[in-house]
Amino acid sequence: MILSGYLLSYAYLFGVILLIGAFQKIFRFDVEISRKVIHFFIGFVWLILYRYHAGTWHFLVVPFSFIIINYASYKLKIFKMFEREDEKNHFGTVFYAISMTVMSAVSLVFPMTLIPYGIAVFCLSFGDAAAALCGGYIRRGNIKITKEKSLFGTVGAVVFSVIGIYLFMLILPAPLALWQVLLLGLASGLLELVGKGLDNFSLPFGVMALSTLFLQMAR
Repeated sequence: MILSGYLLSYAYLFGVILLIGAFQKIFRFDVEISRKVIHFFIGFVWLILYRYHAGTWHFLVVPFSFIIINYASYKLKIFKMFEREDEKNHFGTVFYAISMTVMSAVSLVFPMTLIPYGIAVFCLSFGDAAAALCGGYIRRGNIKITKEKSLFGTVGAVVFSVIGIYLFMLILPAPLALWQVLLLGLASGLLELVGKGLDNFSLPFGVMALSTLFLQMAR
């Protein structure tokens, strides 16, 4: 059971990376699109980890290993097709893995945060990816909110975070009311405004805390 979780998790993650890499080489689309499509799909590994490793220290291993893998890729350009040439002191992919590792640890100590952790991962995967793509590739009429963030990016984060939450709720029970889902989506959009890759912390930790509160209220 535990071994199956490891095999499926790594097979899924490296399968996504290799598949998107192949498409990127064939169709030669922008590196940032590759990065965010991977960002989007990686969140689904949480479902595998939940199925096989929830409640055990094994829950930490896969995200922790990707801190090392992502950092090695950044320094050594292992996955060159996904590395920004101008990226300096910007460890967004490393921060993503760190945030998942920390949330995994929190969910082991406080089991009531397990489902909120999953909701946070789906908001991060859907919302952050949508923010980058909508903000970066819809130029006309797109107002800058901060140096790095834009109006359409924030709207994309809100909308796709809500979609991510509802998809999560179709898979696992999470008795959230419509207003709570909308508020979580809005919170995702606001928390995503933090720049320099730190939104990989602010968004999931904020959503995890808020959704824990909502789910405790429903009990």
